[in-house]
Amino acid sequence: MKKGCFIFSKAVETLEFFSKEIAKSYEKEGYDIYTCDMNRKDAKELQKFLSSHETVLITFNFIGLSEEDWLMDGKGSIFDEKCKSINVIMVDHPLYYHDQLIKSSKNVNIFCIDRDHVDYVKKYYPHIHSVTFLPLAGTEIKKEYVPIKNRTIPLLFAGNYVRKERLFSYLEGLDREYREFYLSIVEDLISHTNKNMEEAMSGAILKEIPDIDKNSMAAAIHGMMFVDLYVRSYFRAEVVKEIADAKIPIYVIGKDWNYLEVKHPEYIIPIGNGMEDTTFCLNHMADAKLSLNVMPWFKNGIHDRILSSMLNKSISITDSSKYIEENFGKEEFILYSLDHIKELPTIIRDALKNEDGLQHMAELAYEKCQRNHTWEKRVDILKLV
Repeated sequence: MKKGCFIFSKAVETLEFFSKEIAKSYEKEGYDIYTCDMNRKDAKELQKFLSSHETVLITFNFIGLSEEDWLMDGKGSIFDEKCKSINVIMVDHPLYYHDQLIKSSKNVNIFCIDRDHVDYVKKYYPHIHSVTFLPLAGTEIKKEYVPIKNRTIPLLFAGNYVRKERLFSYLEGLDREYREFYLSIVEDLISHTNKNMEEAMSGAILKEIPDIDKNSMAAAIHGMMFVDLYVRSYFRAEVVKEIADAKIPIYVIGKDWNYLEVKHPEYIIPIGNGMEDTTFCLNHMADAKLSLNVMPWFKNGIHDRILSSMLNKSISITDSSKYIEENFGKEEFILYSLDHIKELPTIIRDALKNEDGLQHMAELAYEKCQRNHTWEKRVDILKLV
């Protein structure tokens, strides 16, 4: 029987991009690649492929494994019996996937992009037999590199702004006591930026319900998506605001930055129309001197923005995590602290004054990422499970 690798498309653009990068490695080893278009929903074509191949399923965030009607056969998911290996990569905190995790069969391999997320799954979903740390990876855009001194974008940020009214819509229907409870956890995380989500959420819940069991705790944390969304959006906005208010031009790829309230909105310079894809972002990273990152509360992982910046020889300027500190040195990126955001403008100005130093840093970071942090390297981890 032929080997096949199965991935999804037309679901989330970024995840489709990651899937295609992973598929390239499987294809090199002789796998037939089946890309399932989530818009077409062609169950017959899918069944034909699964019946003729020994298939490895790769999916992100349980896409295709969330009881989509056309992917069920009456007994369960059509993949359960047909696939040699079912692999789910979660690129968000596991709290978002509580419903899928509690129903996951034993033959599903879970991959988490943060080591704290691995601990979380093992703690609250012990029936899942395989949970592995799989850091995100970067992608190199294949083009001739522009030296730092010749790049036209001094500072780039690729990511959306999330308006407060949209965030607070998650609290609609909750009574005042619950809203205040959630906001107290937000304040705790803003004041203690070293805490991870589970630490802050479970700590607050235990104060209210000391004898809560693990199943109820996991369900309660699942209901707190607002906290995670708000905190990551809060710091993203604060960082961009601090830069713009210091009259430092920051070029942004993403939607709704015109809604951010700043003293000097003219220093937030949009590129594109807010609906750009990953390739568009990578091409502009390759023309940026500095590439800004704000970690989405991965306290023991890394974001692909950092690694893709390095692979395109743009200097990543980012807040840190345990994983970053263990795997990168200060000669490979520029670090700032969420506890000292007001220092960021000075850090940026000083960096841009030393283009020779930035070029040296770019070369060092590129070499390390090429050796250790591509999607091809991540596939090596997938294949070990």
